[in-house]
Amino acid sequence: MADARERNKEVLKKTSEVNEELSELEEIKKDQADLDQAILNEQEKKKKKSGEATATRLIVDVFKDHHANNAKRAIPIAAFKDLKLSNTTISYTMANLISQEVVIQTNDQRYWFNEEKWNELSKGVLRGYMMIIVVPLVVALICILLISLHNGTFSIFR
Repeated sequence: MADARERNKEVLKKTSEVNEELSELEEIKKDQADLDQAILNEQEKKKKKSGEATATRLIVDVFKDHHANNAKRAIPIAAFKDLKLSNTTISYTMANLISQEVVIQTNDQRYWFNEEKWNELSKGVLRGYMMIIVVPLVVALICILLISLHNGTFSIFR
């Protein structure tokens, strides 16, 4: 009888230890889940540069998901119904993409994505941003050089 009590005490002690370890594991799992969510949130923030860029990216992704890259694979406007965008935003963005010939509308009111025009547009936007950054830097360097030459503080052979 004393042996049984002793075994019961040992079992209860082991059970308590196991429960503590399980609690610690649950805490670790929760911390890991929180960390994973924080990483996902940070990645989402990096993707969302502006509201219009996000809407455009979401719409382009629908075309890519449906492989709608020619008239035979064109998709109806209903394919965009599950996007978390208002109808006004979808309409406005689609109209802009159609006017830039990135999205082509077929005679039967379906749409397809022109990857070639998209790449041209993307390169043009990139060039525009580069000009916004590079031109002022070059002008600033020229101004600094001219001021240094004028003041006599610039010398190649110092």
